[in-house]
Amino acid sequence: RVYHQSNLGVSLTRKRGIELAHGKYIGFVDADDWIEETFFEEMVNFAIEKDCDIVVSGFIRETMNGTEKVSNEKKYRIMSSNEALNCMLDRKIFVWSMCDKIYKADLLKGNDVLYRQVCMGEDLYFLYKCIREAKSIGFIPLYKYHYVYNPDSITRIQNPKKKLDSIEVFEDLLKITTDKKLLYKLRLLYIKEMLSCLYDFMRFGKTANEMVHINSLRDKILVHLKKVSFFDLHIKSLIASIVFLFSNKILGYLYVMC
Repeated sequence: RVYHQSNLGVSLTRKRGIELAHGKYIGFVDADDWIEETFFEEMVNFAIEKDCDIVVSGFIRETMNGTEKVSNEKKYRIMSSNEALNCMLDRKIFVWSMCDKIYKADLLKGNDVLYRQVCMGEDLYFLYKCIREAKSIGFIPLYKYHYVYNPDSITRIQNPKKKLDSIEVFEDLLKITTDKKLLYKLRLLYIKEMLSCLYDFMRFGKTANEMVHINSLRDKILVHLKKVSFFDLHIKSLIASIVFLFSNKILGYLYVMC
């Protein structure tokens, strides 16, 4: 069955889709992407056989230069909620895209998993909340979901204000996370996102309002850098952090060069 509506944005469209769905499992396919014929059949069969709340398949990225698997994982896996969250934040086995996965409908309908309408970060929030509530997460090395890279996508457009949405998502996840290991990993990613956003503002930001964002980001970065080890930062974030502490003016140049 197909439902039509005006363009309400990703969040409200997904929300309506969840409300209208009558099946036991729900999956999402982005408008630019495509799936192979047996994708959902194989995913659902695995979910039923292993009694999984969520099943992840891995996906293939398609660009102008060809295709590649976004994971080299070849083993079937059953993971606990905590194990799956750690894998996701480490970007091992799978990443925080909503679309190469299926979810038990009850998991989505019974929990507050959708974020408000934002430009960036919604998938991370959705998947993090879903996995927290799930009892069993399965991985099947299927690779029959095809993600078509679109350089004009809303998440690809260079605009530091859009990254502020992603930063708010990280802040909300930090507030609800109690596991120390997960909290630490979230903080590292949060710092990386703030450094990236700060660099973009320093490149494009000139107005008084944008200077407010720059100063706020600087203050937050200083606070959170004190709570992590420099050696745990991604190399790009590590170098940018060192430069940031000594000279904010050249932060962006080294961030890009690395």
